[in-house]
Amino acid sequence: WNWLDLFVVLADFTMLALEAASSDGFSFGFLRLLRLARLARSARAIRFFPQLAIMVQGLIATLRIVMSGLLLLAVMLGIIGVLAVQLLHPINMRVAEKGFYDDCERCPRAFESTFNAAMTFTQQVITGDSWGAVSLPIIEESPLAGIFIMAVFVCLNLMVMNVILSMVVDS
Repeated sequence: WNWLDLFVVLADFTMLALEAASSDGFSFGFLRLLRLARLARSARAIRFFPQLAIMVQGLIATLRIVMSGLLLLAVMLGIIGVLAVQLLHPINMRVAEKGFYDDCERCPRAFESTFNAAMTFTQQVITGDSWGAVSLPIIEESPLAGIFIMAVFVCLNLMVMNVILSMVVDS
């Protein structure tokens, strides 16, 4: 571990010298992330504390479950985004033409692409932000769109709860 510390310190001094010698203003600061390698020293504390090793193993197992759950959630957001572009974008354009979104810059393009639709639903459903900015004018314009929006709301919330439940059950 002392060799690792020596390498990190020498690399840091080398980067400082390169930055000082560089006349074009190029920064080698991104290489300072190598300092994070010193955190690897804390791994040897696991040998002395078996309970800590159990907790770290549980954390790693939970991260695998969370990543697979988030991957499933991202796929579902992609599918819902494609449907939203087809179903909600024309309605959203009619709402925008009527002037409902004068104080919102992003609202007229909320469902113009799959990515924008997925980001809109992430913002509205998963984080619970700006629910009324886009969805309520669309529901007022076309009440049948409200059925789709509510189905998306229920589906995504159930998926997030299942990711949380799978973490609890697995650990």
